Amino acid sequence: MPSRKTVFILALALLLAACEGPSLTSTAHTRPELTEAQRQQFGQYLARAQSDATRGQRFDKADYVRYEMPDGDEHIYMTKSSHPAHPAVVRRIIIKRLGIEKLATRGAHGGSQKAFEQWLAEFKALDMNRPRDAGPRPIPAL
Repeated sequence: MPSRKTVFILALALLLAACEGPSLTSTAHTRPELTEAQRQQFGQYLARAQSDATRGQRFDKADYVRYEMPDGDEHIYMTKSSHPAHPAVVRRIIIKRLGIEKLATRGAHGGSQKAFEQWLAEFKALDMNRPRDAGPRPIPAL
């Protein structure tokens, strides 16, 4: 009967092999390309974000554009072609439930999953570095 440690190591090895990484020769983790259905979904998400953004105030940055909605409860970020995650969209929205406000960050991409995850991590870091007593208003902006 194999020990728990042996079973754990075998299970971990199978999981790593299933996701194609990491290997002993490469630190890169390969992800599958987007399917056509996923690309179409992103196209719809992008079109909706572009439509919604027309109501907001535009702030141009080097690699993305941020739109702040008139009520201040939402920011929409869209990458420019120079951004590593392009094409990608992130929406940061203040959600009100039972009298409590929370900041939700959601997005979609049509390009590199890795670059998109890194971009989302920038937003999470921004939120993590805020003082605990600071509420979601105003929405922290990159």
